Amino acid sequence: MQKKLIALAIAAAFSTPVLAADASVYGIIDGGIASISSDGHKSDMRAVSGGLSASRIGVNASEDLDNGMKVSINVEYGMDTQKDTAATGPFTTRQEMLALSGDFGKLSTGYLHTVAFFFNLKYDPTYGSLISPLQAINSGAGSFLGTAARMTQTIAYATPKMGPFSAEVNYSTGNADGANSGLASNNNTVSNKTTIMLLSGTYADGPLSVSAVYGKDSSDFTTFQSKTDTILGASYDLGVAKVMGTYVSSKTATTNTLFSFSGVMPMGSGSVIASYAANSRAAASTNGNGFMVGYLQSLSKATTAYVAFESVQNDSGTFTHTVMNNSLTTGLTAGGSSNLIIAGLRKKF
Repeated sequence: MQKKLIALAIAAAFSTPVLAADASVYGIIDGGIASISSDGHKSDMRAVSGGLSASRIGVNASEDLDNGMKVSINVEYGMDTQKDTAATGPFTTRQEMLALSGDFGKLSTGYLHTVAFFFNLKYDPTYGSLISPLQAINSGAGSFLGTAARMTQTIAYATPKMGPFSAEVNYSTGNADGANSGLASNNNTVSNKTTIMLLSGTYADGPLSVSAVYGKDSSDFTTFQSKTDTILGASYDLGVAKVMGTYVSSKTATTNTLFSFSGVMPMGSGSVIASYAANSRAAASTNGNGFMVGYLQSLSKATTAYVAFESVQNDSGTFTHTVMNNSLTTGLTAGGSSNLIIAGLRKKF
């Protein structure tokens, strides 16, 4: 009821009576205390936002149409609950979607969560947090798991479920910002448009889930180097634990690979989580690896307390990978490691 009242207030403010009838507000507030250390930096303790899940607020709304069709929207914005962001704006865009669905499937457009985003959600138990080894090491592979988890100016089509199978295609009509966001050019010497295509297929039946994502970008930019990704993931619920893994092959002029293994083990009203990720790059001594172990304690249906430890190590020729989603690379010693201990509280609403 409170969510409906909030949605009605938002709808009234923007004079949208149709939205008012069907809208609901949701969100997450996540705050924690982190102890951070790394080679080349002084140890630090800081209050952080989004230790387990990125803080956010969003609105969902839908309207039933004739012939069994439905139109829906989802607007979602991220927040840093530990900073005064008045100068730059309090929110960052996470999704702005308009969709039409029916027996034919679902057609969406806008700034969208892509199949890469939902792949991460399925096979990375700490995706969207500050403690994900897969996302830290992914920067070395440079795959679409990170760079195309959300895409601008996108059209998406998801098929209806066909038994245990489902499929989706995403096409960004002009994903890059700045120099590569303009109109397509017919002049080979003037280039300013980049597009990305993502294809996904998933098999989900009982405890088993298997997914594959194929991605390719293209551009009329004269020096553009196209990238092709093949991304595989699987999970299996054993009852006593759920295990999952990913494999990424990202090809440009060279091939970079990435893999990860994760597990979630329920323990009463809590659970133990663990992850390991590593990559293999073509350039010598530029790989990295990381692991994380943590404990989540459910305090209610909407509130979770957590504590975790993450460590990320670089090969001797790089400092690309760090904890805190690679935010410590400036000043990090080549071949150095970084560590994070964090405790916090997540509240969903």
